[in-house]
Amino acid sequence: MSSVAQAYPARSWLWPVPVLGAAVLVVLALSEGIGGLAAGWLAAWLFCLGLCVGASGWLMIHAVIGGRWIGAGRHVLEPLAALTPFAALAGLPLLLVLPQLYPWWPGEDSARGALYLNATAFLIRAAIILVGWSLIGVFAARMGRGLAIAGLIFHGLAVSFAGLDWVLSRNPDFGSTTFGALLAVLQLALALHLAALALRRDDPRAVADWGGLMLACVLGVFYLAAMQFLVSWSGNLPGKAAWYLARLAGAGQAVLVLAVLAGTVVPFLALLPSRWRSDAARLRMIAVCVLAGGLLYLVWICAPGQHGLSVVVALATLALLIGAAMLVRIAIKGRMR
Repeated sequence: MSSVAQAYPARSWLWPVPVLGAAVLVVLALSEGIGGLAAGWLAAWLFCLGLCVGASGWLMIHAVIGGRWIGAGRHVLEPLAALTPFAALAGLPLLLVLPQLYPWWPGEDSARGALYLNATAFLIRAAIILVGWSLIGVFAARMGRGLAIAGLIFHGLAVSFAGLDWVLSRNPDFGSTTFGALLAVLQLALALHLAALALRRDDPRAVADWGGLMLACVLGVFYLAAMQFLVSWSGNLPGKAAWYLARLAGAGQAVLVLAVLAGTVVPFLALLPSRWRSDAARLRMIAVCVLAGGLLYLVWICAPGQHGLSVVVALATLALLIGAAMLVRIAIKGRMR
C-alpha cells in the first residue's frame, strides 16, 4: 500500500500533461478538421515509435558486439523498448486520415499502384512491420547473439519499407534510396539521447563511450540527410526539387533551421571536447537539444505547407502519448508492489 501511495504524488503532477495535450488536439480538430491534424500526429507518432524501436536497436547491437557502454543506459533502453507495442497502437488514429495523408489512396491507376501503392498492400506491410517491431521490443532485452542478428536484419528491411510507405509516399513522385538508412540512424539517435537524460554515473568510462556514440549519431543523421539533399537536388529533376521546395515554403525554412541548429550544430560543437562527452550533466542538456531537433525534422519532412500547425499538433500529441504512457507505467509498478 505504501508503494502504491507513493505513486500518487507523481500522478498528481503528471495527469494534467495528457489532459492538456488532448484538450489542445480537440480544439485544433474543431477548428482545422481532423485532416488538418494528420501530418502533425504522423510526425509525433514516428518520433515516439522511433524512440522505442531505436532502444530495441541498441539492445540488439549490444547483444551482437558487446561493450561496457550499455551499463550507463540499459535501465532506460529496456523499458523503452518494451513500450514498442504501446507506441505502435498510438498510430491507430491515423487510419481515420490516411486518404488525407496519401494522395494515391486507395490506389494508383498504374502497375505500381496495382502492386504496391494501394490500401490493402499498405496496411498489410504496416501490420507486419509494427507486429515485428513490437515482438522485437518485448524480447530485445533477452536476445542472444543469433536472435539479435536476425532482429537487426528484419529491422533493416522494415525501416526501409516504413520510410518509403509512411513518409516518402506522401509525394509518390519522390524517391530516395538512403531514406531508410536515415530513418534508422535517426531512431538510434533519438533513443540514445533520451537515455542520456538519466545515465548512471558509476562507470565514467561507460558515460564517456555513451557521449561518443551520441556524437557519432548526430554526425550520421546529418551526413545521410545532407547526402540525400545533394544527390536529389543535383539531379535537377522536377519531382525531387518540388519535394524540397514544398517543405521550404512558409514556416518550413524556420523549422528546418531550428532543426539543424538544435539537432546538429549545437550538439556537434558541444560534444567535440572529450571532457564534455564524459560529463553526464552536459550530456543531458545536449540530449534535450537533439530530441527537439529530431522532432522538428520529422515535422519538416512530414508536414509540407503545414509546419506551424503541425509543430503545435506534434507537441500536443507527445504530451498526450508520453504523459499517458508514464501514468500507465506508474500504475503498473504500483500494483506490482
